[in-house]
Amino acid sequence: MHLRNLFIGMFCLQRDFQQLLQCLENQISDVNKRKSAIQGLCHGEIPTSSKFPFKKEFRELENIDLPELREAIHDFQARLECMKSVNSEAISSYQGLQNEVKQLEEGIQESVNQAKSIESGMSNLYDKWEPKLNSLVETISTKFSEFMESIEYVGEVVLSKTDKVRT
Repeated sequence: MHLRNLFIGMFCLQRDFQQLLQCLENQISDVNKRKSAIQGLCHGEIPTSSKFPFKKEFRELENIDLPELREAIHDFQARLECMKSVNSEAISSYQGLQNEVKQLEEGIQESVNQAKSIESGMSNLYDKWEPKLNSLVETISTKFSEFMESIEYVGEVVLSKTDKVRT
């Protein structure tokens, strides 16, 4: 009977050892998954690497004791919880307004470009007909002056250019 109890005790110890071994393997697997996730967030680098992107932040953490670190973690978790309750409709509304603003800005830029094009066309057109108009007015003024001189008066025709469209 004593041998039987030893055998049962040994079997229980072996079972407990297997359970502990399984628990250890699960924890190692979990740690490896977390390590991979962290490396993914840090561009494949770990804190001991020279290319680790958050070296400054880790150096700052060296000066913090464990209770302060736990408090900082608690604060960040509280902030994250607050972020979860953000109204998703507000976010989508904001994004919609951003898209609308972008479209309006593009429309304004397109209108500005069209206005510049129209102004350029108007300027080119003005440059084409202004010399001809000046020549015509000069001819009319000469003929008018000759006529006025024939009746012993003085006169001339002048083109007013106050409404001149130029860019």
